[in-house]
Amino acid sequence: MRPTLKSKPRDPLYDDSLVPPHNLDAERCVIGSVIIDPSLLDVVAAIIGPADFHAAPLGTLFGRLIAMRAADIPFESPLIVDQLKTHGEWWQAKESPPLRSTAVDAATLAECCHAVAVSAHAIYYADIVRDASYRRRLIRALQTLANRAYDPKVSIADLSLVAANLLRKVTLTHVTTHTQPPALPPKDATPGAPSAAPA
Repeated sequence: MRPTLKSKPRDPLYDDSLVPPHNLDAERCVIGSVIIDPSLLDVVAAIIGPADFHAAPLGTLFGRLIAMRAADIPFESPLIVDQLKTHGEWWQAKESPPLRSTAVDAATLAECCHAVAVSAHAIYYADIVRDASYRRRLIRALQTLANRAYDPKVSIADLSLVAANLLRKVTLTHVTTHTQPPALPPKDATPGAPSAAPA
């Protein structure tokens, strides 16, 4: 019997074939949930922010919804598109946006609008998005630490300090981002007054 060749173990810190932790379905579903029930955004935005989305266009869309909520603009598809266009965040070309584009296209918005039928599980989806985001930040911190560890000029004492600071930063970001109220643009004090034009 011919011996079985064992494949070389993959290094999770440097293997480009490994996809960073994420859940696109949860990202679409949490946005779809707040579009159905905008009042949920106040709670959801205390759990996740635009930077927590793996898909950049979804992060852009979520950030625009936060701004619309602050300005008392209804979450109706034509108004969402209008706001995205106004702020240069809408992809108007017929071709799909580039892979790393942050612009929102019609397909992305439609996927979110049809992702869920009810909004009851918005917080559940937000927790999934938050946890995946935390894992990605932790991976990036460990990659930075690994690069420093390969440098023989970096002392063990300095390396230990770098490790502690990196992990503290990741944990602090996770805590401050997800336990504090969302930073929303200020609302006009007068009910029904038009929002100020962007600078």
